Amino acid sequence: MSQKLASYGQWTYRGAWALEIVAAIIGLTTGVALSYRGFVANEAADSMDLVLASAPFFMIAIAELTKIPIATLLFGASWFWKPVILAFLLVLAGITFETVLLGLERASTMREVQYANFANQTKGLQQELENLKAVAESLRNTDDEAKARSDLEQLGGLADTERDKLRARITEVDEELQAATTLSPAAARTKEFIEEKQAALSALVERRDREIKDAVEQFERQRDSYVDRIKSARETGDLASVQRNEEGLNKLTNPRLKKEAEFAPKLAELEPAVAAARAEYERLRKDSPPMTLQDKQRLEARRNDLEKLYDGTAADWDRKLDEARTA
Repeated sequence: MSQKLASYGQWTYRGAWALEIVAAIIGLTTGVALSYRGFVANEAADSMDLVLASAPFFMIAIAELTKIPIATLLFGASWFWKPVILAFLLVLAGITFETVLLGLERASTMREVQYANFANQTKGLQQELENLKAVAESLRNTDDEAKARSDLEQLGGLADTERDKLRARITEVDEELQAATTLSPAAARTKEFIEEKQAALSALVERRDREIKDAVEQFERQRDSYVDRIKSARETGDLASVQRNEEGLNKLTNPRLKKEAEFAPKLAELEPAVAAARAEYERLRKDSPPMTLQDKQRLEARRNDLEKLYDGTAADWDRKLDEARTA
C-alpha cells in the first residue's frame, strides 16, 4: 500500500506541475493578447506601453509556477514558518483565482456586449422595417387615391358620353315630330350615312386628342427631366453636363402641331362629307311626305322608350359615380 501511495503521489506531483505550467501559459497568453489588443486600439501607445501592460501578467505566470515549490516547503519547514508559508500560498491561490475569475468575467462581458450589439442592430433593423412599411403604406395609399381619382374622372367622361348619345337620339326624334313629315327612303339612307360618318369623325377626333395628350405629357416629362439635370449640374459645378443637357433641351419640340398636322388630311376629308350629307338630308327631309297618325304614334312611342332608357342609364351611371366618389 505504501508503494502504491508513493506511486500515486509521483503521478499527482507530475500532474500538478503540468497543471501549473498550462495555467501559467494560458494566463500569460491571455494577458499578452489583452495588452496587444489595447495597444492596437490606442493609436498613441508605443512598444514600451505594450511591455509595461504585459509585465504584470508575466509576473503572475512566474508566481503561478512557485506554488508547488512553496507547498513542498510547507511540509519541510518548522512550525514557526508554516503559518507564514501557508499565508503566502493562500495569497498565490487567491491571485490564481482572481485571474481565472477575471477571464470568466471578461468572457461573460464580451458575450453580453455581443448580445447588446446584436439586440441594438435587431432593434434598428426592426425600426427601419417599420419605417419602410409606413412609407410603403403611404405610397400605396397615394397610388390608390390617384387611381381612384382617375377612375372617377374616367367614369364621369363615360357617363357624359352615354347620356349625350341618348339625348341626341331623343333630340332627333323631337326634330322629326316637329317637322311633321315622314322620312323618305332616300332621306333615311342619308341619315344613316350621316350617323356613320359622324361616328367615324368623332372617333378620329378622340384618337387625335388622346395621342396629342400622350405626346405632350411625354414632352413635358422630358423637358422637366432636362431642367432637373441642368439644375443639379449647376449646383455641382459640372459645366459640361450643363451644356450637354441644355443642347438636349433646345432640341425638344412640342409635338402638338405635328400631331394636328398628321390628322388634318383625314379630318379635312370627313368634315366636308358630313356637312354635305347634312345639307342633303335637310333637303330630302323637306321634300318628304306629311307624317301620318301611325308614324307620329310610332315616333312618340320611340321617344318614350328613349326617355325611359335615358332615365335608367342615368340612374345606373349615378350609382357607379357615387361608388367611385366613395372609393
